[in-house]
Amino acid sequence: MLRQTDHAPTDGGKDRMKPESKPLRSFSVATTSQDGNLYLVQGDAAFRLGDVETAIWGLSNGKNSIVDIASTLSRDYGIDVKTAMKDVLDFVKQLSDADLLDDE
Repeated sequence: MLRQTDHAPTDGGKDRMKPESKPLRSFSVATTSQDGNLYLVQGDAAFRLGDVETAIWGLSNGKNSIVDIASTLSRDYGIDVKTAMKDVLDFVKQLSDADLLDDE
């Protein structure tokens, strides 16, 4: 999952992401690849993403709902939709709490 490599801003519980939400990458986030990992950088905070998290980040374009993203991951990674939905929702909430994603 999301690995914080420094301290991240959080408001401690934004709950704006729901299954019908269409997450959108924040324009204030820079990305960089290093040693095969994708890093999200915002201010003095950096987050390292794994393969599945990178896929979720890539699909968070303001057009795909969380349901759409979970369905894609279910198909691409061979996991059941219920598990994919829980994992996607948990992850986008983490990103939203850190102001890395907005709800379009």
